[in-house]
Amino acid sequence: MPAVIVLILTWFTRYLILKVIAIVGVAVGSYAIIQTFFDKYVNAGLAQLGGMPSDLMGLVGIAHIDHAISIVLGAMSVRAFITAARTMLAKL
Repeated sequence: MPAVIVLILTWFTRYLILKVIAIVGVAVGSYAIIQTFFDKYVNAGLAQLGGMPSDLMGLVGIAHIDHAISIVLGAMSVRAFITAARTMLAKL
């Protein structure tokens, strides 16, 4: 009887480990894709800010709008990562 229990636990553990590896792989892969996408567009947006007149650039610098854009888009990428991880966990 203990041999059967050990066999069942071994199968379950192996199955669980493979599922966890798949979930982590998909979550990390989706995060990398989303982060690359956001980095590209954040840098493009910040480059567009550089072409503004000096008066407006001073206001942008004082208001730290460049930091605000980065923070908001970073939060969006983390939210997308959490959603991808949650979706993969729901399939478990």
